[in-house]
Amino acid sequence: MCTFPNEIVTCRLPDGHRRRVFIKYQAGQSHDCFGHRGNVPYETEVYRRVLHPLADFRPKYLGTHTDPNSGNVS
Repeated sequence: MCTFPNEIVTCRLPDGHRRRVFIKYQAGQSHDCFGHRGNVPYETEVYRRVLHPLADFRPKYLGTHTDPNSGNVS
């Protein structure tokens, strides 16, 4: 179970290979539970700063998108 909407998307790359990508959406939701649970923006920073530099960590952090209109993160 997840607090936020998510999905696994299969992408076909130009060379024909496929890559599965896990995507989590903020979707206007928040889950700040007494200050000890982060939201999607917090989680993406943990992946980017802490886990991404670890060569063997899975899943790999590929990036973050912030919607310019709503400010939602995915």
